[in-house]
Amino acid sequence: MTVPLAAVWAAVALSLPALAALLVANAGRLAAGQFATPGVFALTHTATLAWGTLTIFGASYQMSQSLLGQRLAGDRWIPWQLAGFASGTLALIAGFHHSRLEWVVAGGILVVAAAWLFLAIMVRSTRALRAQPSRVRASVSPPGAASADRRQGRWVHGLAMAAATTCLGLVTAWGVVLALALRYPFWPAVHRAWAGLAAHATLGLGGWFALMVAGVSFRLVPLIHGTRPVHERRALAVTLLLLAAVGLAVAGAPGPNQLLRRLAVAAALAAHAVYCLELHSLLKQRRRRTPDLNVHHWYAVMAWGWALAAMAVVWAALGPGRWPAWAPAAATGLLGGWVTQAILGQLYKVTPFLMWHYRAYVPDVLAIPNLPDLYAPRAGRVALWATNLGMAAVVAATATGSPPVARAGAWLFAAGAACASWLFGYSWLGAVLRRRLVFTWRR
Repeated sequence: MTVPLAAVWAAVALSLPALAALLVANAGRLAAGQFATPGVFALTHTATLAWGTLTIFGASYQMSQSLLGQRLAGDRWIPWQLAGFASGTLALIAGFHHSRLEWVVAGGILVVAAAWLFLAIMVRSTRALRAQPSRVRASVSPPGAASADRRQGRWVHGLAMAAATTCLGLVTAWGVVLALALRYPFWPAVHRAWAGLAAHATLGLGGWFALMVAGVSFRLVPLIHGTRPVHERRALAVTLLLLAAVGLAVAGAPGPNQLLRRLAVAAALAAHAVYCLELHSLLKQRRRRTPDLNVHHWYAVMAWGWALAAMAVVWAALGPGRWPAWAPAAATGLLGGWVTQAILGQLYKVTPFLMWHYRAYVPDVLAIPNLPDLYAPRAGRVALWATNLGMAAVVAATATGSPPVARAGAWLFAAGAACASWLFGYSWLGAVLRRRLVFTWRR
């Protein structure tokens, strides 16, 4: 295990169960419309930072070294970056839970510093690769890679990743401003009519998570499933439409005019339609036809996108005043459904946790790659259905105001999260303790 994989392990083994527990505790508040409460704030930041962002950080570090063909520049800072981010996240969540705004501010400052350090490490590593002599780059990349970058959509992948990471820096910095404005009311207008919080949620959910998931899939789906490269124009259209949606939503957050918000929704709908067209086309071409939960999770992502699109159409038709719970319900579905399913699906491919699981139970190690359900273990199938159905119930209850349904959905989601956490985080530890499975640690 490496430091980046330790971060992913912490996210799936510790943060995901914590998220499930907080959801069970606060599902009734969500359905009752009590969004601005300490428990709900602790829940949302556990989902965004401790679960989603920590997983992305660890997986990005681990995968980038393979994709770049070299160690990351400034990799000595990676442990400090991850430790600072984890410490800041814990302080921020504890501050929300105990209503201690000074903890929230201190933790937010650490999170901001860690977010910008992540951006610096990734940018510096990319520049270091470009600065290498051509003979070194040739050993890292296949012949003709430079001219093939555009054909394979790698530059679009880089554009989406850069935009997503920039949004991460902006959303964390803006979060500190919001916390300071609560602790020291120097800017009352920022909290009027949820304007500041709406911009914060837009930069986080639409900018950081949506752009990151789309950008990663542009590169990983063709690599993992052996399909054609991503269609460059479709990938670029998705990226630009998402950027437009985020920009329009942030611009429309402070004012009462709904035109910018409706345009933002239209851009997001168009981005999702093009994204689904390309993703479905790629998945149809996959070589391996055995059961694969990675594929099922991608289809769950598409289904969540269409469900959120239907909610947006209804919201636009009724008008904002007729359905006040739409925005919280949509944000819950995007984070707990769309983003969470994308992350869980990628864990089967980008980390060795599943391999450790099989090595702990299959004596013939050489036979593991030939298992018919290599990427479809029973616990994973339970996690897929339980997390999706449970979160769907929570979203529906939040939209309609039904606390009992929200609590039932939260318990179902928690059961699925427990299965995923056991599969990726704990199922192989028994074999390590019995010394049937060799565990090694390296930087």
